[in-house]
Amino acid sequence: MRGFLLVLMYWGLGASWAAAQGASGWAVIHAAKRLPVEAELVLEVPDRPKPIRSEKAAFHEVPSGVEGKVHALVLEPQFLLHSAEFEVPFLGTDTIALAPLKAGLRMELPWVQFVEASFRLDYHSLLTLEYLVQFMNLHPSSELVISCSVEGVDALECERLGRQRARSVWEFLVTEGIAPGRLSLEGRCSNEEEPRISLEVRAI
Repeated sequence: MRGFLLVLMYWGLGASWAAAQGASGWAVIHAAKRLPVEAELVLEVPDRPKPIRSEKAAFHEVPSGVEGKVHALVLEPQFLLHSAEFEVPFLGTDTIALAPLKAGLRMELPWVQFVEASFRLDYHSLLTLEYLVQFMNLHPSSELVISCSVEGVDALECERLGRQRARSVWEFLVTEGIAPGRLSLEGRCSNEEEPRISLEVRAI
């Protein structure tokens, strides 16, 4: 979603926003109030061995030399973990809208991946899963439903594989110290070719 930069400047964010006018980057806002939120942004770039971490701010410029698909992660107390893909470069401002945490919300984790035709986690999933552990620790009373959607014509088979993949995520979280009682699993069939992991907040 683009075009929030000029609006946010009118909310009195100061000289840093004025300097950013015309720049390419991400505006971080409260999804309900449409007000800016200062948060750390982490970018995962395929050709870089380490993620790019920025300091807390309400506007983050695209780092120089970064292009192609990037993965943006934002973890902020009392908000849902935000995980999204972006195609860089882009012109103007893309908006990262953080949803205030409450039961019933769903979040997609597009960079949780699996070894082809199996339920084994791909190593590219590590950063997202580490942030998911941090999210659970930051909100110690939260409970999640882990769901994996898998493409297939055999409903029983794709639901079975989806549940196995969801369990792989469950096992990672439990290994990292998250109580099993805070997590539940489900597998689903989907029309999408890529498997998708999504989470629903069952309780906070």
